[in-house]
Amino acid sequence: MVQNTIEQDVAAFFSRENELFFSEKDFQLHLALYLMQSKNYDKVEIEYFIPKQELADKVWNNNVKIDIVVRSGDEYVPIELKYCTKRLKLNEITITRFGEDLKDEELKDVEIVKNQGAEDIRSYDFWKDVHRLELVLEHFPAAKVGYAIFVTNNGAYKNKKTGVACEEFSMHRGMHATSKRWHKNPKVAENHPDFDLLEEREIKWNDIKLEGIKFYYCIVKVEL
Repeated sequence: MVQNTIEQDVAAFFSRENELFFSEKDFQLHLALYLMQSKNYDKVEIEYFIPKQELADKVWNNNVKIDIVVRSGDEYVPIELKYCTKRLKLNEITITRFGEDLKDEELKDVEIVKNQGAEDIRSYDFWKDVHRLELVLEHFPAAKVGYAIFVTNNGAYKNKKTGVACEEFSMHRGMHATSKRWHKNPKVAENHPDFDLLEEREIKWNDIKLEGIKFYYCIVKVEL
């Protein structure tokens, strides 16, 4: 089945990849290229557009652009990606450009990976991806499984959140309930409405190193 191949290929990608991703788009393109080169699929597409009228999404009511969709025969697998980072400067890592290491003292404070912050919103967006995948699977019979992948160098995402507004959007290891609601934070909820997953979902974290920097990733498999 194509879903088994996807899981193996994504695991292989992370085990072999050593280059730092400078942005989420960089991560998306690297993974998509790897999947294309694997020759396990008939087609790999990025920014896979679905008009909002098709999904009848009653929570966000926006058009959808799935990060990566792979096709094998008549099976489709949608993949959503999140790359949420804390700041990395050039003095923490050696970057090579045109065959030369960038080591000048005046470059040491250059920011090469942004500090995204707002962990509560980033976690919300990840669970939003999971729910969007559920809606896609519910609507399109040819898509029987999807994957939401989250990569970060911020270990705080792995911690269980308790007694805070974003408690239900926590991303700690284990099973997660369907309810995704803010607590005591109506201002955030104005632009990030509550929702419910169709099923409970499990998070498992893995450690990797990119250019010697410790990162973490989790993959949530979405099936109905």
